[in-house]
Amino acid sequence: MIGRAPVDGCQGSLAAIPAFSELPENDRQRLEERAVRLRVPRGAKLVCQGDPADELYLVLSGRFFVTLNGRPGAIAEIGPGEPIGEVAFFGNGVRTANVVAARDSDVLRLTREAYAEIASLAPRIVSDILAYFAKRLAAVAAVAPALEPKPARTVAVLPIGVSSLVPPLFIAGMRRAFAGSQAAILTQDDLPSGRGASDTAITAFLNAVEEKFDLVVYAVDRENGFARSALHCADDLMLLAAAEETGSRPIELTPFEREAADLFPNEHRSLVIWRNAAERGIAGSEEWLRHRDVALHHHVALNDDADFARLARFLTGRAVGLVLGGGGAFGCAHLGVAKALREAGVPIDFFGGTSVGAAMAGALAMQRHPDDILKATEEIFVRGRAMRRITIPLYSILDHRRFDMALQQHYGNHAIEDLPVNYFAVSANLTCNDMQLHRRGLLWEAIRASTAIPGILPPFITREGDVLVDGALVDNVPVNVMRGLKLGPNLVVAFRRAEDWRVVGGYGQYPSRAALLRDLLLRRRRRPSLVTVLMRGMFLTSERVQRTSRPGDCFIEPSGAAGFGILDWHRGREIAAGAYRYTSDLLASDASVRGLLNLGGGELAPQAVGD
Repeated sequence: MIGRAPVDGCQGSLAAIPAFSELPENDRQRLEERAVRLRVPRGAKLVCQGDPADELYLVLSGRFFVTLNGRPGAIAEIGPGEPIGEVAFFGNGVRTANVVAARDSDVLRLTREAYAEIASLAPRIVSDILAYFAKRLAAVAAVAPALEPKPARTVAVLPIGVSSLVPPLFIAGMRRAFAGSQAAILTQDDLPSGRGASDTAITAFLNAVEEKFDLVVYAVDRENGFARSALHCADDLMLLAAAEETGSRPIELTPFEREAADLFPNEHRSLVIWRNAAERGIAGSEEWLRHRDVALHHHVALNDDADFARLARFLTGRAVGLVLGGGGAFGCAHLGVAKALREAGVPIDFFGGTSVGAAMAGALAMQRHPDDILKATEEIFVRGRAMRRITIPLYSILDHRRFDMALQQHYGNHAIEDLPVNYFAVSANLTCNDMQLHRRGLLWEAIRASTAIPGILPPFITREGDVLVDGALVDNVPVNVMRGLKLGPNLVVAFRRAEDWRVVGGYGQYPSRAALLRDLLLRRRRRPSLVTVLMRGMFLTSERVQRTSRPGDCFIEPSGAAGFGILDWHRGREIAAGAYRYTSDLLASDASVRGLLNLGGGELAPQAVGD
């Protein structure tokens, strides 16, 4: 229920609102006397689509979702200092959307009658407000940016499973990861004396802390007043699970976990599975994920500061993604790029790709060294000749069995959800005529589906009967997929042609059957091969992908060598070495790329709550 709250029950000052920051103190006092401060509980609807716009709201603390009737999900978010409904209010119109509190929030409400009274008493207030909103609207209209989610300002960490406590080593690791920044990690022990008995007092304290910091993390240990207030004041929910609790069956939700999860939409829920030591292998993550609808999950070893630094980047919207496009044997260039990034200290928090890019990204997400991956690639394609075994062309031209065996050998039985770093692969689903996003299941199967070149290899058939083929058909450089999964910058590896592909001779010079047989015996090739035409056709999107570039994304585009073929796996080392030199030079000369090096972890850290 939304109602008028006492002035000391709501957080935020008028001076902190940009529209009022330049007003003289006496004018702000007049506005304060005629406006009403409201407490809006999580889930309450402040504005209803279609209602008359008779009130103007300004957010003092908290966050709101903007939704449309009949359309799922939020189309925008509104945070502290921002107005709600100003266009319809000043235009005497109706509300064009719903506005719902994403968490317990405080707003300032100004009715049309109060606005008219203020206008008669202090005309400057009106002119300043209108001037501010006019500038704001003009700025928005000039650039018309796409609406994107904002990083959370407050995150509630809730332990789940048998354990009901946040491990002290987890809190210590988070504090190290946030060292030097405007962040606070709060526990029950940080509440001032006398605050524990009243939920209202705890909420006021949490809101006061939020005003001082850019990010506040609430470590919730048990169901009590602190937990309830923290959950209702949080933008995001982070579930915390112990890896040692995984066994042989899914881990069910407790009533309190279910109640907490229901407060947050899917895109604002995540799962962190912690283990005591990085040396311990990861397994059984599916048991935690089966009954939990979360946007992302992360693995954190309590003795590994790199894991905590990665988690901090996700929390602050600065996680770095590496997107690898398809390109046949030229995918060896991905390994040269990855090696240069690794040596430069660029942290990669999320790997994803299509076709050969999915294969390389999967091995990198297993935290294998690029040199070792290159050796495995030679083993599969050069010595193992996995793409050279022709079969009766009923289902495909090539026999897939040796390729499948090689994938199983080199990727093992690793599940995507058990990888130490987040990963995705893209394939094309011919059953539903859409893109298939692989985020769960066996890693080798996802790679096999993503690399199933139509006609060359048989499609991958899922247990549900879906028919999957090479993801290059739908998205050969899936940077938009990465953007939809996380906030933060992305390094995107797509391939440029060394030269235009042209064939000597006209269409009428295709050989006869007798000449074709002779060419096969003599290993001569005078026309474009079937494999080359299919693969080049699928990779057309690589030439267009940079048109979708956004600020914060960096495109790395090694060029192909002259005379290089898409199946020339024997030139893998040459390709990787060229991409390594290209990327090393780019990192040394391009300031925008060098900026990514500052994301390596140390610039975020908590101050004492009382500072």
